[in-house]
Amino acid sequence: MRADRSRRLAMLEARVVTAAPTAGDVAIQAAIELLVDSHGHLVDSRFKEQIGDGCVYGVTTAREAAGVVVDFLEAVEAVDSDAAAEFWRASDFWEDREGGARAANSRRRT
Repeated sequence: MRADRSRRLAMLEARVVTAAPTAGDVAIQAAIELLVDSHGHLVDSRFKEQIGDGCVYGVTTAREAAGVVVDFLEAVEAVDSDAAAEFWRASDFWEDREGGARAANSRRRT
């Protein structure tokens, strides 16, 4: 479980929105927004307040933002494991498809 969380944090942290987001960045953000809309009422209300409009409010780093999103996804998983599993399948698809491109973009940003 811990290794899974670390991998998920790293993946989401790497997807910080840039001036030129990839198709995967857009798809992952849309999936997060959809889950907030569809499952936000089923989990702690702070998630609905913190995650929205393509932003995570109340954080200062990409790592903190990724942590909030992973916490939200774990809360969703507790009430609807199928929805969370679908999100992670989609994120794995985009990670496999864009992995090299994401790494290059991450290096350019720093």
